[in-house]
Amino acid sequence: MVGEVEMTDPELRKAHVHTVKTREVSSMVNRFTKFSDWSRAVRAVARLKRFVKEFKGLQPRTNEATNIEERREAEIFIIKLVQEEAFSEDIQKIKLQKRDT
Repeated sequence: MVGEVEMTDPELRKAHVHTVKTREVSSMVNRFTKFSDWSRAVRAVARLKRFVKEFKGLQPRTNEATNIEERREAEIFIIKLVQEEAFSEDIQKIKLQKRDT
């Protein structure tokens, strides 16, 4: 018989298949490496956050430069993102400990 093999054939061996599942994590923090300096990243995030507020209708549209308060909020936002990524395991452990107590 060509094409078919009997399961009792002594030359038949089990096949071993190894699969690997990978996933590339694209984080916001990696995107900050595209900026040449801190102030450019802060201004970009401030503009983005303003755009979201304008889009949601929470504030009127404007083409003015970002103000000090918007840039301060952007700085805090960036710092929190970096901290969440850098200390994600520690944060998770603390949350689990709080939940268990």
